[in-house]
Order: sequence, then structure tokens, then C-alpha cells
Amino acid sequence: MIPCARVAVDGSSDLEFDYRIPDQFLEAVAIGSRVRVQLRNRKAKGTVLDLIPHEEPPRGLRDLEGLIHDRPILTPNLIKLAAWMADYYCTTRENVLRAMLPEPV
Repeated sequence: MIPCARVAVDGSSDLEFDYRIPDQFLEAVAIGSRVRVQLRNRKAKGTVLDLIPHEEPPRGLRDLEGLIHDRPILTPNLIKLAAWMADYYCTTRENVLRAMLPEPV
């Protein structure tokens, strides 16, 4: 099993991407963690929405590049609330997650 994280990339209009979790981050990455990722030709920040083990790595799967904070910023319940709010208010989950993040983040 290959440990992967489904990440909502900031500013990507509610797109979610899977990234492989490198061994050095296995213990630290959790739902709600803020992470650094590679998105096409640029560096980006995002929030881990889910942890997904893959049987076989999808083609072109990239690694997480790093953690922004040592502990998750959002709880799993807040991630679920964000999904519900996005559906109920007809907006993107990325907009709701951004509103939930503390200002210094």
C-alpha cells in the first residue's frame, strides 16, 4: 500500500489532487494538515482532505514537498463541515476552507 493524501490546492477552484506521502512525513501528515506541493510548474500550498492508501501508484503521482505546520490546522469534523457548507451554499470547498483558516495562516 502506498500512503497518499488528497489535497485541496489553494486557489485551484476546488480541484483536489492525490500526492504520495514520503516516509519522513508519514507520522506528521493528517487530515487538516497544511502542506506544500508541486502543481504543474509551480509550488503551491494546500490542505489535506483525506488520507488514501493506493494499491498501485497512479501514473505521474508526485510527492508532498513538505509540511507548513507541524500539527493539523483543521480537524476532520471541520473538513466535513466545509464540504456540507460548500454544497448547501453552492460555493467551492476551497472558498469555505479558506474562510475557516486563521488569518496568520
